[in-house]
Amino acid sequence: MDTGCYMELGNTSYVSQDPSGHCRTCGNGHEYYIQIYSDAGKTHELADKINRHLPIMVSESDTLPTQICYQCASTLLAYNDLIEVCLNAEKRFHCLYGYDNDRIPLSSKLDEGEHFRDKNDIVQHKSQVGTDFSSISLFFVRQY
Repeated sequence: MDTGCYMELGNTSYVSQDPSGHCRTCGNGHEYYIQIYSDAGKTHELADKINRHLPIMVSESDTLPTQICYQCASTLLAYNDLIEVCLNAEKRFHCLYGYDNDRIPLSSKLDEGEHFRDKNDIVQHKSQVGTDFSSISLFFVRQY
């Protein structure tokens, strides 16, 4: 019985029955990977960052690929760094320009390390905060 799934990602086509040969985030085959739960993966908190920032969930007992390619790892780490820099800048601006309690920055209304996962989270948060986020589009586009 053939359980392989034909997949086409960009210009790459393949029949896959073994998840160990593909990046968990982009799905492509690469020569080098970082194991999400290896010492290096744990040092960079890859699983936490994948689960927090991407629309997928990974776990050590996963039957799907548990490695990511260097390009995806680099992009994920850069994205995480950008979020941290942005939140820190926002906090500094609000401290410098002295907003009152009714104008507390959105970032401070989130728990440490919590981020919006999709537009539905923004809509839900909008109802709690009372700010119009309807024009915000959250798509992270990778360019090749």
